[in-house]
Amino acid sequence: MKNSLFALAIITAVLCIYTPAARANDCPVSRPLTSVKSWIEGTRILRTKSAADMTEWQMGHKPTVGGGQILGLGGGEIEANYNTGFEVSPFPGGYCVVMQELTATFVAKPQIHVASNFEEGSCEYSEVLYHEQKHIDALRNFHLKHINDIKKKLREIASTIPSTRPVSKDKVSEVQHQLVNYVQVKINAYFQKIMRELQETQQKIDSPAEYKRVAGKCRKWEQKLKDKPKK
Repeated sequence: MKNSLFALAIITAVLCIYTPAARANDCPVSRPLTSVKSWIEGTRILRTKSAADMTEWQMGHKPTVGGGQILGLGGGEIEANYNTGFEVSPFPGGYCVVMQELTATFVAKPQIHVASNFEEGSCEYSEVLYHEQKHIDALRNFHLKHINDIKKKLREIASTIPSTRPVSKDKVSEVQHQLVNYVQVKINAYFQKIMRELQETQQKIDSPAEYKRVAGKCRKWEQKLKDKPKK
C-alpha cells in the first residue's frame, strides 16, 4: 500500500516591483481584504486498477518476480488557489493599481484506490480500505489544522505587499501581474512547507508494523493477486 498525495503547485515568477518603503509619488499601498474559503469533499473510493496496474502507475514499472505490489492508494488532493480584485484610478503621472481583495480557496479532495483484484466486501478489500482510510483521516486532520493558519498567513502576506509607481494605461495589466506574482511566490513557499508536514505524517502510517498487521488479517492475498482482477 502506498499513499498518493498531490498538491496544486502555484507557479513562482520573477518579482520586479518596489520595496515596501513608499516614496512621495508612489501609489497607495495595496492592503487587500483577505478571506479563505475551505471545505473537504466526500471521499471517492475507486476500484478501477489492478494491483499490477497501480504498481506500474506509481513505480513506473510492472511488478517484478518476488517483488511487492501496491494493493491500495489513499490520499488525494489538497487544492490551493486564490483570486484577486483590483482598483485602477488616475494619479499624477499615470494610473495607480491597488489590490483590494485577496481570496484563497483551500480544498481537500480525499480519494482511495483499492486494487480491483479484491471484490467489494471481501476480507482483502476491507483491510485495504481500512488501512487507506488512515491516510484519509490524516488528510482531513491536516486540512482542519491549517485553516486558521492559512487565514493568518494570507493576512500577513497582504500586509507586506510593496508599493508601486504610477504607470501609463497600457502598463496597468503589467503591474497587476507583478502584484499577483508577489502574492503567488509567498503562498507557494508557504504551501510547500506545510505539505512536507503532511507527507511526513503519511509516511509514518505506512510502517513495517502496519504492513505486517494488514498482511496477517487475510489468507488469500497471493491467490487473489494471481487471479484475473474482478470488475
